Amino acid sequence: MKRSFRMIALLMALVFSVSAVSGCYGGFVLTKKVYKWNGTVGGKFVNSLVMWGLFILPVYEICGIVDFLILNTIEFWQGSNPMAMKPGEKETRTVAIKDQEFEITATQNRFDITALSGEHAGVTSTLVYDPATQAWYWQAEDGLKKIAQFNPHGDQLVQFINPNSK
Repeated sequence: MKRSFRMIALLMALVFSVSAVSGCYGGFVLTKKVYKWNGTVGGKFVNSLVMWGLFILPVYEICGIVDFLILNTIEFWQGSNPMAMKPGEKETRTVAIKDQEFEITATQNRFDITALSGEHAGVTSTLVYDPATQAWYWQAEDGLKKIAQFNPHGDQLVQFINPNSK
């Protein structure tokens, strides 16, 4: 059980830390989607009020941070942004970390990570994002376990959760 958590923690740390070394400029797809939605609310006056509300409630700020830290980094390395993926689209990449190779398959709101070499060769871990709860889940044998939660109003933007703790 501890080995599984360590492997998941390593993979999540890899996904979230890649942004620190990438220096990318991406499409800011999530922020643009919120902006586009804001433009459909009503007339110029209503749109302006909604925009101010979204700035005060830090919706634009949170979207910008998620775009910058996560989605643009994925877009830089993979060539496409997971928020822009449509149902049925799939992209697969092979990455090497130290002496191990992993195959990462991205579909809409889901990553399947398979160890191709090393002591866990053949083992697949699945990460699923639920937009309703704004959380990432690890698919375990006994169901989905929450491992990360976006927490814009707390002291951390992203809260990591040990799936094996009660």
